[in-house]
Amino acid sequence: MKLFIIIVAISFSLTACNSQTKKEEVKDSSESESIKITDEALMDSVQKQTFNYFWDGAEPNSGMAPERIHMDNIYPSNDKHIVTSGGTGFGLMAILVGIERGFITKDQA
Repeated sequence: MKLFIIIVAISFSLTACNSQTKKEEVKDSSESESIKITDEALMDSVQKQTFNYFWDGAEPNSGMAPERIHMDNIYPSNDKHIVTSGGTGFGLMAILVGIERGFITKDQA
């Protein structure tokens, strides 16, 4: 989870940087060929996926970021609705980016 938060923080920081559209090669682990993707396309993908993590994964009662998400919906000890204040801060920033990038409207936010 800490690694994910670091990645999110870096992706938000890079948004403020001057983005150039140089092409980068990214190796696909399942194939031996390279995929060419621009910096802008990579940033779009990271920001959209980060936004979706917080938007779709929000705890239903409070809208805050959950402490942990089990995709199989099986939680070991009634911790399904435990939220995290730090993660919620990242979620709020993701919502602002979502508005700016057109993923959602201000009214939805």
